[in-house]
Amino acid sequence: MNLLHTMTIALSAAFLWTVPAPAAELSGGYDLTLVLAVDCSGSVSGDEFRLQTGGIAAALRDPEVVAAALSGPHGRIAVNILLWGDPDYEKFSSGWYEIDSPAKAEKFAVMAQGFDTRMGGGTGLGIAIAYGISLLQNSGAVTDRKIIDVSGDGVESYEIRQPKFLLRDAQRLRARAGVVVKGLSIHNEDENLASYYATQVAAGPGSFAMDVANYDDFKEAIRLKLLREIRPLSASLELARR
Repeated sequence: MNLLHTMTIALSAAFLWTVPAPAAELSGGYDLTLVLAVDCSGSVSGDEFRLQTGGIAAALRDPEVVAAALSGPHGRIAVNILLWGDPDYEKFSSGWYEIDSPAKAEKFAVMAQGFDTRMGGGTGLGIAIAYGISLLQNSGAVTDRKIIDVSGDGVESYEIRQPKFLLRDAQRLRARAGVVVKGLSIHNEDENLASYYATQVAAGPGSFAMDVANYDDFKEAIRLKLLREIRPLSASLELARR
C-alpha cells in the first residue's frame, strides 16, 4: 500500500494539469467517484474530440442520468474529466465536480462542452489509467465505488517508443487501489478494438466494455454507459437487458 500511495502522489505531481475551473474540493461520502478518461491522441480529430465532450455534456443534461446520480444513499456523485493522449505528454484534468442537483449537473455539462484542451501523439492507455487512479486516490471523497471510464479509438501504441507505464502495469495498480475500469471503444478504424477493450482495458468487479462504430454514435452510447455505471447493480442489470 505504501508503494501505491507513493505512485499516486508521484503521478499527481508530474505532467497533470488541472484546467482552471470552479471545481469542488471533495469531502465526506459519495455514492460514486468517476473519472471520464477521454482520448485526445493523434488519431482523434478536433471534430471527433468535440463529439466526445459534447456527448458527455448531453449525458449530464439527460434527466434520467441526473436522477440516477441523485438516487443513491448519499444523494451525490463526483465526476472528473481526464484528457489523455501520448504517454509522454501532459494530461489535463477538469478537477472534481460534485453532482448533487440538476443545477450542479448543468454546471458540469457547461464545463464539459467547453473543454477544448488537446494534445496528440500516441495512445498511452496504461498511463491514462494510472493518472485516473491517482485522481481517484487523492480526491478526498469517501466512497466504495471508484470507476475510470476510458473511451478511445485505438490500442496502446508502441510505434515511436514504449510507454513508460504500460497497460499491464496499470492493471496491477488498479487492483491494489480497488478501482474498476470500464471501456467505450470507438472502432471506426479497428474492427478488433471491441475485443481488446473487453479483455485488456475493462477490469475489476462489475467491469464491462461497450463499443460503437464511429464517433457519431458516441453521444447515445455514453448516456447509456453512464446510466449503467451510476445506478445500483440491480438497476444496471435491468438497463443492460434493454
